Amino acid sequence: MPAGPRPGRFQGPGTNAMNFSLANDFRHALDRGELSPVFQPVRRLSDGVIAGAEALMRWTHAEHGRIEPAEFIPVSERTGSIHAPGAWMLEQALDSLAAWQRTGAGRSMFVAVNLSVIQLSKSDIVAQCAGVLNAHGIAPECLHLEVTETAPLDHPAAEEGIRALGAAGFRLAMDDFGAGFSSFTHLHRLPFDTLKIDRSFISGLRDNARSRAIVANAVRLAHDLDMTVVAEGVETEQQRAFLQEAGCDLAQGFLLGRPATAAALSRELGG
Repeated sequence: MPAGPRPGRFQGPGTNAMNFSLANDFRHALDRGELSPVFQPVRRLSDGVIAGAEALMRWTHAEHGRIEPAEFIPVSERTGSIHAPGAWMLEQALDSLAAWQRTGAGRSMFVAVNLSVIQLSKSDIVAQCAGVLNAHGIAPECLHLEVTETAPLDHPAAEEGIRALGAAGFRLAMDDFGAGFSSFTHLHRLPFDTLKIDRSFISGLRDNARSRAIVANAVRLAHDLDMTVVAEGVETEQQRAFLQEAGCDLAQGFLLGRPATAAALSRELGG
């Protein structure tokens, strides 16, 4: 299991004062060089080959050390301070993807980047993504844009952004499928290409028959909708074997590769 959050200034029960301090520090984190990208491999279950990687933001506070994403991402989205770091993260992800694609092993890879509802609601989101792609000579289908299923996607501007990105050829992934209450509504209304099954169901595959039934049926449903299925949080061989037998396409988790720097992943690809 992933290690729990490290104790620090922003741990413990949330308060407005703590959130304000966290948000204020995060606004300056990019300029201070405190942010960095890491990449978790996404492997094909059929043969174990790395098909892509999810880009993840890390924040190492100059005074307080590592701040967990579960702490700073929600606060940065609520306060609107995610804009510049989000744009920077997109640039970093595609810069790394371009380097991997120049190697033989990484030529067909994709990179997945998380987008917040705030980013989706910006009128220039398509132009922003297309501009970075064009600058690196990368095809739109190689950029997978992930939107968490628990996000308030019913916001008109966010829904418009998702539809515009889909129309422009970007692949859209519903992240954390099953963690919220609007999964099927979003699948019905929005042009998602990929379904990422929430890790809470994967962790229950060994001992929970309901988790096994939900995962197996989610895979079948997604395939009926012509969607690719990714399982998150795969940590045991038993989980991997079940998912492969169920027909799941891709998976990520500690069993298949921990988040690593772009250089480390490049070495694994043979670049």
